[in-house]
Amino acid sequence: MAKAVGPYIKVKVMKLEKKTLGGIYLPENAVEAQTNAAMFGEVLELGPHAYQYVNGGYKPWCAVGDTIYFSPYEGQALPSRKTDDHYIRMILCESVRGIVEDDDYVLDERQQLENQKRATA
Repeated sequence: MAKAVGPYIKVKVMKLEKKTLGGIYLPENAVEAQTNAAMFGEVLELGPHAYQYVNGGYKPWCAVGDTIYFSPYEGQALPSRKTDDHYIRMILCESVRGIVEDDDYVLDERQQLENQKRATA
């Protein structure tokens, strides 16, 4: 199991579904590409030096259990050996762009596209 070290944060990023809301099955490489571009995840662990050198002792702006927003393709993704439904990604503490307080806000890109298509139809 990977442990967050230094200024890194261990984040759980959910894999996208292989089947779209419209019933179309996506190839594995498309699911992988979209998962790698994911921008939301749950904080599992903060490294011992996360935020220490960034803000001179201020309180960290995320905590274990928070759903955070970060840049696409950020950090190093490691497939989980225990389950196929998520990845573990290590990101720098500076990469956190925000905390998501309303989980309804977190929609994968396919859901957003499906909603847009329905709205314009």
